[in-house]
Amino acid sequence: MQLVIPASPYPVSYRLEETDYLISNYANVFSRDSLDIGTRFFLQHLPQGLGACDIIDLGFGNGILGLMAAKRNPLATVHFADEFFMAVASVKENFYRAFGQERKATYRVTDCLVNFEQDSADLILCNPHFHQHNTVGDQIAINMFKQSRKVLTHI
Repeated sequence: MQLVIPASPYPVSYRLEETDYLISNYANVFSRDSLDIGTRFFLQHLPQGLGACDIIDLGFGNGILGLMAAKRNPLATVHFADEFFMAVASVKENFYRAFGQERKATYRVTDCLVNFEQDSADLILCNPHFHQHNTVGDQIAINMFKQSRKVLTHI
């Protein structure tokens, strides 16, 4: 008997509401089929016109917050930080498709903001996780907030 390997259903894609952006998501990336309620709310309150600054999208999933922050702040550098390799693959594809090679961003597979310098970010976007694998709780979100305080520039 010969083993037949089925075609992968990933990445899955959908058109981001009220934009021309096609959002791709690899396996197990949060909100892979549509915009989640938290991100939908957050998008209504993203700042624009910040000028040259550093924005971090922390625990980004498919990167919609960072993508839209980049659109609204064309002089900003967006840094994406997530612990999940599939999320990084998704956001790289989404960012490149939206901005091409003209717009630079950084992508890090990291535990929250462990590898970021103190006082290095002007803005951190975070729609925090309340789950990690099979564990549900607020410890991850609390850690994200604590590390964000150290990485944010203090005015």
